[in-house]
Amino acid sequence: KAEFVDILKGALTREAWEMKYQPEEYSTISEAELYKQEYPAELWLIDKIVPQSGLVMFVGEAGVGKSFLALEAARSLSTGQAFVGNFEVKTQGKTLIIDKENGLKRLQARMIGLEIPPSDNIHLLKYPEHFTLDKEAFMQSIANFIKAQDIKLVILDSFIDVLIGSENDAGDTQQVISAIKSISPDVCWFILHHDTKPMPKTTRSAGQKTRGSSNIIGQVDNQFYIEKTKAPTVINIEQGKSRDMEPVKKFQIEFISGDEGAMKGFRYIGELKEDVKLIEEVTEHVFEFLQANGTTDRQSIVSYIEQKGYTERTTKDALASLKNKGMIDSVKKHGLGNKLFYFLASEDNNDNGT
Repeated sequence: KAEFVDILKGALTREAWEMKYQPEEYSTISEAELYKQEYPAELWLIDKIVPQSGLVMFVGEAGVGKSFLALEAARSLSTGQAFVGNFEVKTQGKTLIIDKENGLKRLQARMIGLEIPPSDNIHLLKYPEHFTLDKEAFMQSIANFIKAQDIKLVILDSFIDVLIGSENDAGDTQQVISAIKSISPDVCWFILHHDTKPMPKTTRSAGQKTRGSSNIIGQVDNQFYIEKTKAPTVINIEQGKSRDMEPVKKFQIEFISGDEGAMKGFRYIGELKEDVKLIEEVTEHVFEFLQANGTTDRQSIVSYIEQKGYTERTTKDALASLKNKGMIDSVKKHGLGNKLFYFLASEDNNDNGT
């Protein structure tokens, strides 16, 4: 009896026993213990775009280039070359691609086109069609692979393909995002998602263009919206959500095509200014150019302005604006293949187009 009483004196209460043997994910940490934790000093894998951990979501309509941007992120992380030619790689590392929308054959062709060198830095799920968040054993195997290979970035194409339930239900989307995070909370998940259908006479922010429940945008760390422009090869990228840092200013990039029109890469054009301000800047450049060079064909003007970082579309808008204001005029020269030439309206030009 005495021994039993001594044992009882050292016994844990029910609550203390349950806390001692509870799963690790139920644990708490004190402020003092938090201060002792060592975390990577660098916040980014790709500066201002892809964080060391968390969720980054690229949103846009079908065919806008989301999948190519994801492969560009994998290429940058693998090679150390700047993302879209501008954003510095802060931490090189390995990528795992889970692509439920494009087969391996298409991915191979795209990666060759993008000139991504063969290496062991990029891995692809061989049978992504079997990837569903309700398969516990499969999810555990992926978690093991991520840890064993020291994967830094996981690309998921796309969110809708792993969704269980309704994308408009906050509870369903919360469960899906929690399941994704539970596979590996220490990596960055680069998730592609579709945008909402525009409503007539409404203006939406970049964040509001994410399709489905508002809980989706609430759970991600960074969100970017990709939109098409009037120029077929140029897209705008605007940040709609930035959890901890100042958002990246809206910027513009251009697709670069290789042989037979295959996608080869991206050219960073620069931060996007308001259309009105852009046109004003270009009109000044065009006016100065015509003052210095006299009558000039349109393509030469476009080429000159492109060297200054502006698109052909903006140059054409600027030319139209100058002409509407009566500051410049134009003429077709039939002997030169009907080329359109521009000149200052004040210029004494007697050329009748012959």
